[in-house]
Amino acid sequence: MKTSIKDFTGRSWLFEVIDNWLRNTTERFFILTGESGVGISSISTQLIQRSCITAYHFCLAGDVETTKSSNILRSIAIQLGNLPNYGQALASTIKPVDLLAQINSIDSSMTESQIAKLYIDNLAPNDPENELEILIKAPLTILQSQPTNIVILIDSLYEAAITGDENVIRLFAQLSNLDLPQGVRFILTSRPRDPLLQEFSSVTPYYIENRSQENLTDIWQYVEERLKQPHFQNIFDKAPVTSGILSSQIVNWAKGNFLYTKLLIDNIVAKQSLDSLEALPKSIDGIYHSFLNNINADKQQHYQHILSILTVAQQPLTQEHLKNFTSIDNISHYLEELHEFLYVDNGTYSIFHQSLRDYFLDKKRSREFWCDASFYHNLIIQHYQQDTTWEEVDFQKFDNYGLLYLVRHLDAARRVEEVNTLLTSSSKWMEAKYNAFSSNAPYIDDLELAINKFPKLLQPDQLRMLMKRYVALRNIQAGTGKKRENQVGGQRCMFFIEEEVPKL
Repeated sequence: MKTSIKDFTGRSWLFEVIDNWLRNTTERFFILTGESGVGISSISTQLIQRSCITAYHFCLAGDVETTKSSNILRSIAIQLGNLPNYGQALASTIKPVDLLAQINSIDSSMTESQIAKLYIDNLAPNDPENELEILIKAPLTILQSQPTNIVILIDSLYEAAITGDENVIRLFAQLSNLDLPQGVRFILTSRPRDPLLQEFSSVTPYYIENRSQENLTDIWQYVEERLKQPHFQNIFDKAPVTSGILSSQIVNWAKGNFLYTKLLIDNIVAKQSLDSLEALPKSIDGIYHSFLNNINADKQQHYQHILSILTVAQQPLTQEHLKNFTSIDNISHYLEELHEFLYVDNGTYSIFHQSLRDYFLDKKRSREFWCDASFYHNLIIQHYQQDTTWEEVDFQKFDNYGLLYLVRHLDAARRVEEVNTLLTSSSKWMEAKYNAFSSNAPYIDDLELAINKFPKLLQPDQLRMLMKRYVALRNIQAGTGKKRENQVGGQRCMFFIEEEVPKL
């Protein structure tokens, strides 16, 4: 959860709607939608702070791991471990075949959350339908009735749809039809045209209309409260407009977009001056363009390289990654200048909001600042390939980012034949991934991506080989053979696949 709730304002009318859904209806799902910038994730964060959410998960664009079905389910299950008896319910319903290691006994001193974590950490990788059954349905079905609803919040399905894989769609298709105890409820948030919402066709989403009276009133309140803060007094002492006039203009320009309102006010505060209303950006695109246009022209290309690499990155990047991908020295200086539009967490950097990523990828909107995504995907690929062939590359020297996401960058760059070469020419790619992660799951992720994305671009024999490897590895992973995944890896696993191929 990375959305700050500093200066959170209003939304009492919406919380009343959600409270009514919880108290006076038996509907399983509440789906909240709104356009980018209306403040959906901030609302989700506030719901969590109000202690009405049992477990939550935020899907983040630019961080593929947060959109994987397995990570979504395990994140939620860990939090359900705080429920009385959930850990025991999970322990009594999970099958030994679904565990990576046998759990013989549970220490009597362990808490429910510790028991749950023990089993979740030992859960073998599985299909989303099976994991949903193991972690959610089975334990919650036998769990004693809770005094309050069990409310699970999943934020930003849209980000999951655009950056996740087919498993995410399968997960939510299964979730929409899941038979659960009556007190288990879900709040899902997304954008209005999210394809994942088709899985919930029987549910009428609650749409936050940008120009609704309630939303505009909240923006008025937010603007007035921000402009009353002490540092604005000095600004208005020198400004050619009053607080009332500025408030009116900001609300008019915002057109119901909370993010625009926040960024514009932050910009005025940072400059500590307000020379002219006409000079202020009138839209969120205007804010982005104004910032980029004011960058020193000699250094502008460096800033654009950094922002473009972050736009196509599959997870938040370290300074070392950014230096390697852009070949820019003194990277920390540029990141400091860009801090307003970056999210920084534990030494990693990412684009602060999906609207900025959308802006860079739309040539009509960003014009000279357009991010040529294919070029930057290829730039990242080049760092790992180093002007040689994939047959000659030493994959054992790759860092985790390269091992996890090289195939995704090749896919985005439409280098289909190279994906096939990487996955089928030898066992070196599989071995490197297994050695790094002690699991075949990351290699299976690559196979799934290739099978789902390239069925019409690969030759039939190429597709068949990918399918055979995928099914054989899934059998190993699920323990259907005598060999377990943690016993089979690298070249030994390849031999096992060749043994299995005639049977499939």
